[in-house]
Amino acid sequence: MLAEADIIDDETNWTLIDIVSDEINNLAETDRMLLQLCFFERKSYNQITEIMGYSSKSVAWYAMQKALGNLERKLLRHPTIREKLGEVDRD
Repeated sequence: MLAEADIIDDETNWTLIDIVSDEINNLAETDRMLLQLCFFERKSYNQITEIMGYSSKSVAWYAMQKALGNLERKLLRHPTIREKLGEVDRD
């Protein structure tokens, strides 16, 4: 039988997963595609370079870093994420 704390943790985890999923869906199409290819389809940077039409693997890597940064900024602005990180608005 699951302890109450485990149930709460499970609910929190699903809430966070939903938030991340929503924020990924709110990214620009290129950013979404990069994250999809890398993390869900497990494509290599060589494959991503070819699929996305980039001139080199380093361009694909840079684009991925930009996409991850964009996702990070969106997540850090989300009130639930901020609350979990202990950064509650005091306005």
